Amino acid sequence: MSGDIEKARVPGYGEVRHPTLFPLADVSGPAAEPRAVCRRLGLNWMSAIALWEAGLLSFDPAAVRSLSGSQKAELVFLGTLAVAGCDTGTIGHLVADLNKPYAYRLDRVYYDWSQRRWCLLGGAEGLEEGFEAWVQELVDWGDHEMLARLADILATARRFLGSSAHG
Repeated sequence: MSGDIEKARVPGYGEVRHPTLFPLADVSGPAAEPRAVCRRLGLNWMSAIALWEAGLLSFDPAAVRSLSGSQKAELVFLGTLAVAGCDTGTIGHLVADLNKPYAYRLDRVYYDWSQRRWCLLGGAEGLEEGFEAWVQELVDWGDHEMLARLADILATARRFLGSSAHG
């Protein structure tokens, strides 16, 4: 996988930096010790080692005294999946279409279960289609209450647009 999802990658490992895409304060701050990052995540130390042994983590956490920003992002990205209950096989399946190392920012990506792929958060691409699909689901489910609320919101928006066009 490539494209937009790569915008969520933390600079490092010889990659091109994109400083204007997002703030890097949380990954470019002071060096972090691997065990401290694991404690903050609630990640068992042996699970961190298992990520490395499975070939998912690009570095041996037991051999690194302090993590670079990209190593920290990679440990947080993979470690969060482990803490959520995914074993190394499941994590391997989830990240199979991503580029190694898996130094992606969790606040910039999400896993779309219906499409079985990682997507970039933000941006307006696909919002209209997503909204239309959601409205169709509401119709299919017969959710009259939510449809009525949406109708009220849209009527308010139309009134606002009408008044701002004349003012």
